[in-house]
Amino acid sequence: MSLDAYGPCPGGTGRKVKFCPCRHDLLGELEKLARLEQSDQPSACLSRCEHLLGRHPDRPCLFAFKTRSEIQLREWEAARQTSNAFLDQFPENPLARTNLAITSALLDDPAQAILEFYSAAEHAEGEQIGMLVPAIAPLGIRLAEHGRLAPAMHFLVLAQSLRGEESSYELSILMELLGSSTVPLALKEEPQIGACPEDAPYREAFEAASQAARQLRWNSACEQFTELSAKWPQVADPWRGLAIAREWIAEEKKAAAAWREFARKSNSSEDVVTALLRAEALDEEDTVNGVEAVKLTSEFSDMDRCEELLAAERRIRRMELPSPDEEEDTEPRPRLAFELFDRPIPREEEPVNAETVPQHVATVFLYGRQTDREPRLVVHAVKWRDRADRAKQFLEELLSHIVAEGAAPETQEEIAGKLSPLSLLLNTFREFPPHADWEARLALAVEDLKTNLHDVLPGVRFRILGHRTPDQAAQSSDPFAQRALEALLTLIELALPPQHAAQIDFDEIRRAHNWPEAPNNAPEDGKVPPVPLPSLLRVDVGKLSDDELTSLFESAMSVAFHALSRRVAGEIIRRPQLETRPGIMPLVHLSLAESESELEPALEWLAKAKAGVERGSRLHASISLHEMRRRAESGDAENFQRLIKEFVENHQHDTEAMGMLQDLLVKMGMIRMQPDGSMEGVTAEMSEQAPSAAAPQENRVWTPDQERAESGRPAAIWTPGSD
Repeated sequence: MSLDAYGPCPGGTGRKVKFCPCRHDLLGELEKLARLEQSDQPSACLSRCEHLLGRHPDRPCLFAFKTRSEIQLREWEAARQTSNAFLDQFPENPLARTNLAITSALLDDPAQAILEFYSAAEHAEGEQIGMLVPAIAPLGIRLAEHGRLAPAMHFLVLAQSLRGEESSYELSILMELLGSSTVPLALKEEPQIGACPEDAPYREAFEAASQAARQLRWNSACEQFTELSAKWPQVADPWRGLAIAREWIAEEKKAAAAWREFARKSNSSEDVVTALLRAEALDEEDTVNGVEAVKLTSEFSDMDRCEELLAAERRIRRMELPSPDEEEDTEPRPRLAFELFDRPIPREEEPVNAETVPQHVATVFLYGRQTDREPRLVVHAVKWRDRADRAKQFLEELLSHIVAEGAAPETQEEIAGKLSPLSLLLNTFREFPPHADWEARLALAVEDLKTNLHDVLPGVRFRILGHRTPDQAAQSSDPFAQRALEALLTLIELALPPQHAAQIDFDEIRRAHNWPEAPNNAPEDGKVPPVPLPSLLRVDVGKLSDDELTSLFESAMSVAFHALSRRVAGEIIRRPQLETRPGIMPLVHLSLAESESELEPALEWLAKAKAGVERGSRLHASISLHEMRRRAESGDAENFQRLIKEFVENHQHDTEAMGMLQDLLVKMGMIRMQPDGSMEGVTAEMSEQAPSAAAPQENRVWTPDQERAESGRPAAIWTPGSD
């Protein structure tokens, strides 16, 4: 191939090839390099580049070809070194910075990659913006892997819109994020800066900031929107632009603050709710209203007596500690660890109800004697309702039996961190005995949640409400407060698992506390109104046309919007004419099964779903996995065994489906992943006995890096600093 004389210089100089210095003595060589690159010969291209750089060390074109060859050969560290050398010689060259952004992303350094990417964008002009395109997808993928979901979604959506390849890897990552229940719904829409009113006095400055954003110069856009918001603090538009700009440059907490300011200035109820939900998704930590986690420490001398008392105490259960090679050696290793409950776990002959099933109170660690200190008990608890007081009382009672009267050591109390009040509100902290069946667990969990939402929620302060309680927000004359209350209730409804949400009537909660009714987004002409995703929860689905209803259901399923898909599925079932719609009914049946609290109706929906799909398909796998989980929860070992065998027979060549099976068995505690990636636990005979019924909701506070307890569930309470 020959280089286009009027095309851009491959070295990122901003000139056309015709005016590049290389045209005199390297044009032929550049054409050879381009041919090698096009014919997928990166080794030959790299070797030729190194030879030419020895004679022409000041040619940006050669650095560009060399970096691309090293990336293609997956020699990423070498590519970063070449990019750094390129940038050292040509600090204003946007291609050098783009290459450094790509290699930083590939080397798992998204923070540096973002820095270099936006620096490249600031240096690029005109057609040079196209040089940034190759960095967009790798950066989005790395941000997603590091849990930086908002900027990751921005970059992946942009990469897909620029490339438009339906089979691209970044599309698969994007679809995985959209379909994940762990990604907040508020982050699954791409927010737009939009246009400001034509008669706005700040219009010219707003358009300049928006233009910078369109050119991917988000740093500049952020600076300009910051100036606008400072000059016009009561106007909503600049705050929206600033929030989006801060998301793009991965300043999530600052973006959340800007979204909250936008919500306060906006006159649109839907914008207020959407902005506040997005802010909470970007910054979950509430330092003002957060509930304190405390660490109680007491030293003593009689270790044997302490162990004897702990072993005899029916309110505690021993926890499995991580093996020494699985934990960081930053602090002394506890000798023993326990979960503390408010009452003993019921024996098999005892009933399962609110009076017998205990709630988790604290986590207790026993440390042995060290060179410089006596043995000690360390108790981690949360100042939520009476848990911290109960933990302290337990510690004092225990110590009173260990040490002589009047010699009880002083208990040291320190604040170890803060927890979100919402996360605690949605936890029931129940510890069910093995003989509790699924229906009993679910019924008690729902009962606890209803109690929390009816009795506890009204008096808890939330940042989303401007640090008010729901009752205060409902009674406030500030219009923002009532819109914020709707955002909080929407946030809670979206956070509930399908089987819980199906049994909780939020309209009933509103009426019980005289809170404002939920807004109704009425369809026009049978069409879904153009509202943000969370607002679709309030659409009257009964007034939608058949086509709009099925389209809305598919959209809800694609973004794991369970609360909406459940409502729409119920309406589809009520329309017999939709039973013949190809492909839609199995998904409808699966959605209804997921929200069904009782086993038999759920199995009936699953049977209908499975009857309508091809054996061995990915949807067939999802249905089988859901049935497998429900069978396990009910203790049905025979059918659990049958389903595992059938699953392996049908999907053994589908690596993704087998990975889904592995994930399910890990969650059930049947297999355990080792640090080297191998599995420990059940193998082919793992299905001979179904696991004990799992709690319908993980009612514990924990961090994902904590080790699982003997029960197969995570440690009972998050202990700040344990990671």
